Amino acid sequence: MTTSETAVAVATGELPAVHVTIDQVVAFNVRHWRKTAGMTQEELGEQIGLSGANMSAIERSADTGRERRRFDAQTIALAAIALGVPVIALFLPPPDDGVTHRYLFSAPDGSIERDLNMTDLMQAVIPDMGYETPVLDAYRKRFHAAITYYTDPEFASQVARSLREATPAEVRAEQAARLRERQAELENAAKEFADIAAALEDGPA
Repeated sequence: MTTSETAVAVATGELPAVHVTIDQVVAFNVRHWRKTAGMTQEELGEQIGLSGANMSAIERSADTGRERRRFDAQTIALAAIALGVPVIALFLPPPDDGVTHRYLFSAPDGSIERDLNMTDLMQAVIPDMGYETPVLDAYRKRFHAAITYYTDPEFASQVARSLREATPAEVRAEQAARLRERQAELENAAKEFADIAAALEDGPA
């Protein structure tokens, strides 16, 4: 595809689709961050319990037409720790997505009916904090508790502020209104208890 053809394809949303697996995206990023970190395949493999030959095979599987290697959670976590990057760094879309083509992926066994794209992937690894759901609220609390315990307190405070700021102003206003209503209910209840206590004190012995 020529440069002009690519520009037209980008503008019209008609970029050719390339089907990959999430494992290939991870393999691409392992190779990318390893090179960025200045590590050899042997050095990285040693830190995550794989040989240099296995690391080479894993990285080559990022390329289309190659045998696709599978990643487990432990390998992903160990690779991120060894490379000194957040786990999310291993799921970032390749930089050519949306430039010359677009990557699509689905379940290896075809159990997912529709093709997913890099936007779907990014919304999974960086959830949109602009809306409220019970599970996202629970996630925010658990994430904040974890970073408060395991990381620098100031960093935890910064993340907490970021999570608060990510919530839309309208949602925050609704939450504040509910809290004020609850406060008013408690104040009314306290007044009623005070009135009852006063009546008991003033009543006949």
